[in-house]
Amino acid sequence: MKTREKLIDVARQLFARKGMEHTTISDIAEAAEKGRRTIYTYFKDKVDIYNAVLAEDADKIVETLEEIVSNPSLSSEEKLRLFIIEQFRIHKKGNGWEGLRNLLKLDMGRLEKMRKLALEREERLLERLLDEGIQRGEFRADRAMDVRRFLVQVILAMGVSVDSHKGDAQLLGAVEGLADFVSEHMGRD
Repeated sequence: MKTREKLIDVARQLFARKGMEHTTISDIAEAAEKGRRTIYTYFKDKVDIYNAVLAEDADKIVETLEEIVSNPSLSSEEKLRLFIIEQFRIHKKGNGWEGLRNLLKLDMGRLEKMRKLALEREERLLERLLDEGIQRGEFRADRAMDVRRFLVQVILAMGVSVDSHKGDAQLLGAVEGLADFVSEHMGRD
């Protein structure tokens, strides 16, 4: 593991256990078995490390969606279907935003900022997926625009719904049904 990655990983664990306010640069250096100077080689201060932890966690959440959208062997319809289902799984896993919530217990403002940044990336990926479907002639442009608006709201609401249905296997079936319906009705008549 590279030094910067190790520092981020150690800081993540300390922030989750002690909170950002109660974690010092010295704590991070000691836990990582590095000197303070090493930390300052990679980061300006503790807030910079904290931001790096949040950014890395947000990247992990969006990473799978990027893989789906970038997969050249899938049709646009299948990409859209998988995109919707993966949104559900991100929330269902508990290691996505729930993990960030645990890390940021006292800093909901920062959590919302990171969620907004990730959501913007998710929206751009969705837009890219829909544009590709239109260009390939697989999606109707008018339907793609309507679906984009709809799915952004579904993505926002999904976190709330999933949090209240942690063990509900029927919810996955409902999400898969929605994904099938939306992706199948994007094409030409």
